[in-house]
Amino acid sequence: MLISLQRIIKSGVTSFRRNSVLSLAAIGVMTLTLSGVTSLLLLRYATDHVVQVLRDKVDISIYLTLDANEEEISKLQQELKGLSEVKAIEYVSRDEALARFKERYQNNRVVLEALEEVEGNPLPPAFNIRAHQASQYAAISQFLENERFKPIINKVNYYENQQMIARLFALTNIISRSGLIVSLILAAIAILVAFNTIRLA
Repeated sequence: MLISLQRIIKSGVTSFRRNSVLSLAAIGVMTLTLSGVTSLLLLRYATDHVVQVLRDKVDISIYLTLDANEEEISKLQQELKGLSEVKAIEYVSRDEALARFKERYQNNRVVLEALEEVEGNPLPPAFNIRAHQASQYAAISQFLENERFKPIINKVNYYENQQMIARLFALTNIISRSGLIVSLILAAIAILVAFNTIRLA
C-alpha cells in the first residue's frame, strides 16, 4: 500500500515536471471551476434567503374592536389557524401594541405627548397573518367578511396593501427565477470547463 502510494506520488511529480505548463494550466482551470461551483452554491443560498426574507415581511393585519373579549379572540384565532391558506399567525394584545407603538416613536416627543393626552390605551388588539402565496390573502380576507366576525373585527387592511403584496410577491418570483437561471448557466460552464480540462490533461 505504502509502496503503491510512493509510486503514484513519484509518477505524478515526474509528469508534472515534464509538462509543467500544461499541469499548471490544468490546476488553474480546475481551481477556477471549483471557485465557480462554490460561488454558484453561495448565490443560490443568498437568492433563497432574500426571497424568504421579503416574503416573511408581507402580511395582513386584522384590527379587532376594543371590547372584544378573550373568548371571542381565542375562537377567531383557532378558526384562522384551521385555514390551509394561513402560514403563520401572530396575536398582538393591546398592551403589546402600545409597547411597540412607544418603542417605534420613542424619539418623537410630539406623538408620545399626544398619546399621554389620551385616556387609557387607544390601540386595539390585532392579528398579523402571513399566507403561503400572494393569491391566498384574498381568500383569507373574504373569510373574515363573514357576518359572525363583524362584532369583533374592526378593520382588515388587505385591500389597502393588495397592490403592494402582489408587487412584492412578483418581485420575489423574478429574483428566484433569475437566481435559478444564473445557477444553471454557471453549472453548465463549470461542467464544460472541467470536461475540457480533463481532456486536455
